Amino acid sequence: MIFSFLFDKRPLALIIILCFCCSFSFTDGGKVEQLINSFNNPEIRNGLKTFFRGGAEKQISRENYSVEELIKEASSFLGTPHRMGGTSRKGIDCSGLVRVTHQKFGILLPHSSHEQARYGNIVPSKDSLERGDLVFFYNSYNSRNFITHAGIYLGEEKFIHASHSQGVIISSINDVYWGKRFLFGTRLGGVKVNEASFYMLVSADSSLVKVGADHPYIQYSGRIDFSDNKKPGFTFPGVTVSARFVGNSIGFELNDLGGNEDKSANYFTVLVDGRIAEIVKCKPGTHVYHVGGNLKDTIHDISIFKRTESFVGKSEFKGFVFGKNDKLLKPMNKSVRKIEFIGDSYTCGYGNALVIPAPPEGNPNTGFSSANEDNYLAWGNLVSQKLNAQYMCTAYSGKGMYRNFQGDTIGTLPQIYDRIFPDEKLPKWNFSNYIPDLVVIHLGTNDFFQEFSGSSKLDSSRFVDQYISFVKKVRELYPAAKIVCVPSNGLNDSFPVNAFLFTKSKRYVESVVNSIKEAGDKNIYTFAMVPQSAPFGEDWHPSLHTHESMAQQIVPYLKKITGWE
Repeated sequence: MIFSFLFDKRPLALIIILCFCCSFSFTDGGKVEQLINSFNNPEIRNGLKTFFRGGAEKQISRENYSVEELIKEASSFLGTPHRMGGTSRKGIDCSGLVRVTHQKFGILLPHSSHEQARYGNIVPSKDSLERGDLVFFYNSYNSRNFITHAGIYLGEEKFIHASHSQGVIISSINDVYWGKRFLFGTRLGGVKVNEASFYMLVSADSSLVKVGADHPYIQYSGRIDFSDNKKPGFTFPGVTVSARFVGNSIGFELNDLGGNEDKSANYFTVLVDGRIAEIVKCKPGTHVYHVGGNLKDTIHDISIFKRTESFVGKSEFKGFVFGKNDKLLKPMNKSVRKIEFIGDSYTCGYGNALVIPAPPEGNPNTGFSSANEDNYLAWGNLVSQKLNAQYMCTAYSGKGMYRNFQGDTIGTLPQIYDRIFPDEKLPKWNFSNYIPDLVVIHLGTNDFFQEFSGSSKLDSSRFVDQYISFVKKVRELYPAAKIVCVPSNGLNDSFPVNAFLFTKSKRYVESVVNSIKEAGDKNIYTFAMVPQSAPFGEDWHPSLHTHESMAQQIVPYLKKITGWE
């Protein structure tokens, strides 16, 4: 399972660079083939095949290039009317806007969207786009050329372009019209990747090769600190590292700061080709974990999914390890759908791996053990899988909306929401890195706990006011997202007697949603689940059976409001 001895300190003379070279050239048939095969429409596939026969990824110097200055120049054309063939502020077309904007910085491009798409390194998916990239579309008007429209990507799913009907405007790359016409992007002046620079033999006499965490083919999901891209760090559950590779085995290197015991260690679910291949218990320090030793020597996908939550400890991913004849491949495109789940221990998956009957047959008062927490099988990830959506989990056990499990009001979920590491004020999370289509909020269990235990009643005004304030903050961050507020199904109306906590929770959350709706927000919703019942996980939390039930309850409703199938 663990072969950390391969990374014992050795003289630098023993460490050598693996000598083979690859590039991102369009001659890399695998890259182009994957882009073409990402489309189901045969018209698009045939059009792309014909286009690529004419060449692509032509390199162009951009010594004086500044992304921000270029976008500023392009934005100065906003409101300019459209004129086919135009290149001035009196009238301009889409390729004219791209050409004139870049020409100011000494970059000469053709006055044709179809030909402009041959310049720069291909960016095959919307998720990979960066500010300043060129974006290309098809079938925007009748033309002998396959690629008929171009623009400049601004970030946050927006691009600036010259529309036939409205002139130079900013549009969403995912709107009804342009979303289905998007083909790919290009990045001008990007240095071609020499893959050999990311690979090294772990020692001169070793048959194993390490590839660094900064390799461009490695995909990351979740709140991650990339201040050192050689060892990106994270703590939130659900953070995932993925790659596609050729070979019959693979390992990954982690520096883990969790504990050493079953109850305190970090755990990862490792998936190979979409199936669970291994549950890895991490050891403190830097180690390599080997998985998939009996794979066929062909193409495989691997994902490393963090099961355990933030307070268990930080993890730093340091790269993959495999045979020296194996290598990473360009990954498949991610789903364009994105969901974020905001919650507490229920969303983390606290104790869900156990099945404990209710008293007197069982005793769910167990205490926390990280070995029994499985965010991969928690309801949020199950929902995301059923909806074929990307998943982000921003959840922390014991946190509430205005007060926490122990009744304190410091470090509530809204207060830590802007952090990469919830127990550290810095670094802050860059919300433009992940813009969800759907946000699901499941908070309130901990706010009510003091009332549940008989210590103090919940302050309904503070709860509702803080809830409204938090939803407004989420709305500012994600203007187009649908936000679903879910009352706590960890509460029920039978205990404490005559407290009716579940009914209160529903009523308060409904008042939040109604208040925000009345203020003009039509993309705010509430959905109530059935209160949980036995069997339980640890400390009266939901078992896997309840997590699956929660997912089954809410998925039809989410499909209804999003139109997703």
